[in-house]
Amino acid sequence: MRHFFFCTIFIYFWFVPFFGSNFAFAEVQDYAHAIVTTSTGKKISVEVADTVEKRSLGLGKRSGLENGWGMLFVFEKRKQHGFWMKGMQFPLDIIWLDNHRIASHSPECSAGKVRSYSSGNDTSCGWKFCAGN
Repeated sequence: MRHFFFCTIFIYFWFVPFFGSNFAFAEVQDYAHAIVTTSTGKKISVEVADTVEKRSLGLGKRSGLENGWGMLFVFEKRKQHGFWMKGMQFPLDIIWLDNHRIASHSPECSAGKVRSYSSGNDTSCGWKFCAGN
């Protein structure tokens, strides 16, 4: 009887929140913060997207970024990468990085359009920030 009671409580506390809620657990991500220092010495705060889940959600479904902030996408493999703008509500600039150097730049990436932006060559990171900053 004691085992049955424990199993019932366990099932209730683990399954009801997942299946009985409208909360989307997959969209909640805890991003680490870092500082990117440019060659001119300017320090810029970034959120780090270093997992598939974090990179997939990225900046989608946000209304904007704080002034001076961005998101750094760290990839597992050095290759040609791309970003799509589905769910974006504000325009972005994208700087593609490889070996701590700028590999290419995709300026003024439009919000609201389902469009893909490519690095054009092999990169290890992508850095997104509000267009014009």
